[in-house]
Amino acid sequence: MTEEEELILKAQRLLADYESLPLYQHYRSLKESVEKDAGLQKLKKEREELQKSLRFLKPEEKKKALIEAKNLLSEYDNDPKVVNYTSTKEELLALLRPLMDAKL
Repeated sequence: MTEEEELILKAQRLLADYESLPLYQHYRSLKESVEKDAGLQKLKKEREELQKSLRFLKPEEKKKALIEAKNLLSEYDNDPKVVNYTSTKEELLALLRPLMDAKL
């Protein structure tokens, strides 16, 4: 086995170990739940469309649209599913930081 093949095998094992973690499984479940939630996706889409339209609005309309976009973002970000998903994602990233910091 070449050194490259050995490294690939070790990386595949590391990835498999990572994906078998209960925290990772929980994260995947939460992510799927957020992505399948029609209400959350509607909020996200409305905000994105509003932001895209900002450059075409008059200054007085733009201010109102910015406030509305901020409210939509706040509503999305404060949904319990999104809060739980975001915090779980941060926990997972904390597990990966040592690997990223090692700059292998």
